[in-house]
Amino acid sequence: DESLTWKPHIDFVKKKLFCVLAKLKQASAFLPLSTLKLLYYSLAHSVLTYGISVWGGTYKTNIKPLTILQKTFIRTIFKKPREYPSTELFRVSNILPLGSQYLITLSCQIFKYFHSLGFVFGTKKNGTRASDIFLSIPFTYRTGIQKSSYVIAPRVFNSFPDSIKTNILVKNIGYCSFKKEITKLISSPDSHYVKIN
Repeated sequence: DESLTWKPHIDFVKKKLFCVLAKLKQASAFLPLSTLKLLYYSLAHSVLTYGISVWGGTYKTNIKPLTILQKTFIRTIFKKPREYPSTELFRVSNILPLGSQYLITLSCQIFKYFHSLGFVFGTKKNGTRASDIFLSIPFTYRTGIQKSSYVIAPRVFNSFPDSIKTNILVKNIGYCSFKKEITKLISSPDSHYVKIN
């Protein structure tokens, strides 16, 4: 649907998270970092990432309020002021930013359903190497569909390094190993992984 922006869902999540944030701010006065992190994962992270593979590819402007809210959570956990840069806090806490979380979730779904979804392969001229194998990206003029996982999933697969593509194609890697490898790849500071928005 061209008019589907996920804005009502994002607004609902935002309201829910504001309540959690208020409680976390109160708790941060007397709880240690480890407990605050545990509270974040159990009360906020699960709400923040629920169904992310479906709505995570929407426009940056729609997701921006949740991104800002997640940064506020991180600063609250570490008891830092509002102006404090969040990049280092994400790294130290091993909490993934929302955009990275979306890419990892989508990557894991590609891995799980790769051989059953019937993806259409394309090959470059006389290509036999893994880098010559890619998924055909469905063409559409509709902007709403361009932001869906139907279009984004093949782009994510095509951005995988050759070694990961090969392992998926020949079923040479387990789910846990794949997730670990993808998480390391996406969360590395010098990653040139596919940019979605």
